[in-house]
Order: sequence, then C-alpha cells, then structure tokens
Amino acid sequence: MVTTPPGQRGPVPVYTFISDGGVQLAPDAFSYGPTILQVTPDMSNASGGGAGLIYGYGFGPTGNGPASPGLTVTVGGTPATITGFNSNAYGLEVVPYPLQAIYFTIPAGTTGNSADVSVATNAGSTVSHNAMTYLANPPQYSLPGSSLAQGVYDPVRDVYYFTDTNVIRGFFLVARGVVDTDQCPSAGAEHAADFGVSRFLRITASSRSRISVRT
Repeated sequence: MVTTPPGQRGPVPVYTFISDGGVQLAPDAFSYGPTILQVTPDMSNASGGGAGLIYGYGFGPTGNGPASPGLTVTVGGTPATITGFNSNAYGLEVVPYPLQAIYFTIPAGTTGNSADVSVATNAGSTVSHNAMTYLANPPQYSLPGSSLAQGVYDPVRDVYYFTDTNVIRGFFLVARGVVDTDQCPSAGAEHAADFGVSRFLRITASSRSRISVRT
C-alpha cells in the first residue's frame, strides 16, 4: 500500500524503485481525477439517441474493476445515460497504457451548437470543450414494402441507388413519392434502361449528404 502524493489533475507515470537499483516505469498509470482523450463520434443529430464513446484515464480502477463511484457524463450540461464501462479499452492482456472507455447515449441538443462533454467521478471532473457538434435531423421518407440493403450515389445523374429484394430503387433529389418508370419522364426511362429499375423514390432534401431512408 502507498499513499498518493499531491499532484496536478491528469495522468502521471508511476515509478517503482527496487532495492537492487532497478527501476520500473508504468506510463500514465495513475490519474488525478478523470482525463478525456477522445470523444467519438464528435457529431450527432439534434434529436440525439446515438451511441457515444469516451476514451481516457481515471474513469475507474484498472484491470477488471467497475467504474468509479459517482461516474457521470454530461453533454452540453445535459446528463447522458451511461450504458457501459471498459477498464481495458485495448482489450489486451498486456497494455501499453491503462486506457479506459465509457459508453453512453448521446442526449438531444440544439442544431448548430458545439457542446462540451464532461466526465465526473468522486475524484474530480474534466471537460472536453466543443467535443460534440449537433447537426440538423436528416429527412426521413418511408417506403412501405421495401427491404433496402446497400446503396451507392451516382454523382453524374445525381441519384442514389439502393438494392431492394428484386429491384433497384433510385432516389432522386427532386420530389417525394414512389412512381412507376412510365410516370417518371425522361429520367425514369433513362435509368430504367440503364439499370433495369422498376420503381423510383423521388425525394427532396437541402443537403444530399444527409438523406436517410426509413423502411
């Protein structure tokens, strides 16, 4: 047993001096309070609900111990639900650093805001500033009866193609709705001939990179 000397907040190396003159070094083996190294992902829809992960030190005992008492996570001041803790984030028997991980559910936020992410334990707290950026919720369009699997974007025709059970679905950034190829003027005939598409879902969105499809 040893008594921890006073120190500055954050991880510090631990040295062991042996009577025969030998020295052992454990890098970042002790942390004065929690330390955040990375928050991933660093962005979320404004509605939240996604899975978040925080890497760092001092979230709990090393080894296979539980999280520290009083462990909490907040995003932009809003408490986040902690869903898991990993005292060995590397998943290795011998690790270079005592890296730990907290799993949490990202709370809702305000579109366009970059929020601070905070971790607190009974030993202290730490903040990663502007670690989570909230984006506008992507538009969602239902396609009843579909079973979409994989998709690819065609920048030449400005169309998203998705594989369905026995057809290819083409998603246009024009208008909403599912129409038969014979109801889709020139574009419908062209793509039907090129790809054997039997139906199209035509959609409108302000940002083509944020379109999502809900089946």
